[in-house]
Amino acid sequence: MMVRKPSFIEMVVQAFLCAFLLLLVVDYLVAAKATACSSLSATQGCYPWGTEAGSWTYANKEIYLGSLLVWDGIVATAILSPFAMPGIWTGLVAVAIILAAGFYSAEWVTGFLL
Repeated sequence: MMVRKPSFIEMVVQAFLCAFLLLLVVDYLVAAKATACSSLSATQGCYPWGTEAGSWTYANKEIYLGSLLVWDGIVATAILSPFAMPGIWTGLVAVAIILAAGFYSAEWVTGFLL
């Protein structure tokens, strides 16, 4: 497999994705130590796991942390994809497809892994 140096536009996209990946990793580390807001020992940095949340990712702590790991993998794959694509447009399209497919399949992958 040939490795290609990404163009400036791809590097800008990769920089934003790296910042997003950093936020996901920090969120994982904070959420791993957090308690549910519905518990009696809830602190200011609690997470809305359980019935008070509207998204499937907040159903419980295990699902939330698993979904963050899945998203870490999706974003990391999107960051690395321009290196494997033959041109600038295929690199950007690969990033878009990986993120879109990841968005729609994250719930299934998280359920499969847990």
